[in-house]
Amino acid sequence: SLAKAGCAGIVFAAFETTEHEPDVPSWTNCHGDIGWYNLKEDAVAPIFSVSPKKGIELIRMMAKGKVTLHGVMNTKLYDGEIHTVTATIPGKSEDEFALLGHLYEPFKSDDCQGFGVGVEVALMLKKLIDDGVLPQPEKTLRLIFSMERYGYAAFFSQHDKKILAAASIDSFTCQATETVGSTFSFILSPISLPFFGDMLFYEAMSRFCPEIPYRFNPGGLSDDCWMGEPTVDIPTNWFVSGCVG
Repeated sequence: SLAKAGCAGIVFAAFETTEHEPDVPSWTNCHGDIGWYNLKEDAVAPIFSVSPKKGIELIRMMAKGKVTLHGVMNTKLYDGEIHTVTATIPGKSEDEFALLGHLYEPFKSDDCQGFGVGVEVALMLKKLIDDGVLPQPEKTLRLIFSMERYGYAAFFSQHDKKILAAASIDSFTCQATETVGSTFSFILSPISLPFFGDMLFYEAMSRFCPEIPYRFNPGGLSDDCWMGEPTVDIPTNWFVSGCVG
């Protein structure tokens, strides 16, 4: 890895957003030796996110000669608590379907809009049920807002009801499709846990939203789909269109 080779740090700029958001830095994850997160024994190279405009200026400076950067990262490891917010629309059965939108990250697409979409879907369903337009659902519908990965891990380990399947809304924004050209993606449930919901999404999109371009992507066990691991046993889909702003 770069860290093992002596790299002191990494500077990241998302140049694909230069035209539309030249002064806005974009999020990038730290990477460990074998995954998204550093393990205790991994060599660490901190990542500094800068705006596209600053990234372009750095490239121009480096073309003229050596450039020395001074970076300050105020960090702290500490014991604390992870707060999770959850709510349900009761169904006829205690079996549940869950909608996830993670918190604790600052960007509008990662994941403020995921949280907003989850709340809006729940409000619309609740009103339609209360007004008699829709019947009480067969299964209980649950919203879960928590810290990506670790908050959900704590929640699922303590939850005493059966969540049959989940859908995660992360890095989901129409701006990514309208201005950058990123295609809306539906991430399939991981191959370790096949799920009929993959087929239902295709049927729903084809019937009700044929004008929206989208693509299927194979499932994995990333931050947003790891519940599909057989030891957790929750098939999980992921709605994503790319992270902008």
